[in-house]
Amino acid sequence: MLISAPHIVTTLISAPHIVHCTTHSTHIDVGTTHRTRVDFGTTHSTNIAFGTTLSIRVDLGTTHSTEIDFGTTHSTHVDFGSTHSTNIAFGTTHSTRVDIDITNRTHVAFGATFSTHIAFDITHTTDNALGTTNSTHVAFGTTNSTRVEFGDTNSTRVDFGTKHSTHIYFGTTHSTRVDFGTTNSTHVDFDTTYSTRGLNSATQIVPGLISVPRIVRTLISVPHK
Repeated sequence: MLISAPHIVTTLISAPHIVHCTTHSTHIDVGTTHRTRVDFGTTHSTNIAFGTTLSIRVDLGTTHSTEIDFGTTHSTHVDFGSTHSTNIAFGTTHSTRVDIDITNRTHVAFGATFSTHIAFDITHTTDNALGTTNSTHVAFGTTNSTRVEFGDTNSTRVDFGTKHSTHIYFGTTHSTRVDFGTTNSTHVDFDTTYSTRGLNSATQIVPGLISVPRIVRTLISVPHK
């Protein structure tokens, strides 16, 4: 009924929603504009939006938080102390997500522009982006961090104290990656331009990846053969 009558949803979300200490909170929006949602201490919070504009969501101490956006613009998601947080966006613009002290975070974006991911002290984070532009990923103290991007431009990733970090690029431009104290870090670039990688592992400093750019040129020349 909420989907079949979008005007009812518009009335429901005409004012910002603030939820305190809720459990199993669920929010569905269809064709909404300037939607805002704030949750404190929620459990199993779920947010679904279709065709929203300037959607904002803030979660504090949530568990199993899930957000799905289709065709949103300037979508913002902030999580503090959440667990198993999941964010999926299709066709978003200027999407921003900030996570602090979460576990098993997953972010999937298709066709997003200026997508930004910031994470602190998270575990098993995964970021997937297709056709993004100026995508940025910042992680501190993460474990088993994975990011996959196709056709993005000016992508940047920074990791501090990560383990088993993996970054895969296809068709990227001006890709930049910096790792400090990482273990078993993997970086793959195809058809990239001006790719830069800096790696400072927990036991060994490897500045040669930056000082010897021919390694990068050799890597991206393979698909052309």
